Amino acid sequence: MESFQSLLDELHLHRNANKSRQMKAYMKDNFTFIGIPSPLRKNIQKTYINEWTKEDISVVVNVIDLCWKDEHRELQYIGMDLANATKKKFQQEHIENIESWIVKKAWWDTVDGLASNSVGYLLLAFPHIRDKKIEKWMQSGNMWLERTAILHQLKYKERTDINLLRHLINQKKEDHQFFIQKAIGWALRQ
Repeated sequence: MESFQSLLDELHLHRNANKSRQMKAYMKDNFTFIGIPSPLRKNIQKTYINEWTKEDISVVVNVIDLCWKDEHRELQYIGMDLANATKKKFQQEHIENIESWIVKKAWWDTVDGLASNSVGYLLLAFPHIRDKKIEKWMQSGNMWLERTAILHQLKYKERTDINLLRHLINQKKEDHQFFIQKAIGWALRQ
């Protein structure tokens, strides 16, 4: 895809080895970075995301998949931003794509962004898939899917299903995993 390659080329023009090391250290050495600070990355990606939001959902999903295949974390941020910018184009079957993006190269930075935006939107737009999907995630043994289940209602405000939130928290209240406890606290504060 030509526009994706153009994005990569533009990002690599701004490579900063010092920033790359700092960003990698901040993320506990889990990911490789080009070394582009967030404001600059967002400025670079803006034109591309604007272009891709006009495309068919199959093109959008393909671009996000390419972002997740790239070794540099900035590309997963761009993929997440594109998913969130086009979430209203997603259909119920796209929950499977989002789930794959959550578990691949998983860490709080992308999981939280997808959970509270794209996942939250889809589970509200297609409520008949919500309970089955959430139960699957809570039984998966995958901390990031469990965190997604807990956080997906973050932006619901008065539409929050308190009973569901209570049920999810009760399932995990004895879990001492840091990222699960932080998700519970965040969900309760919201």
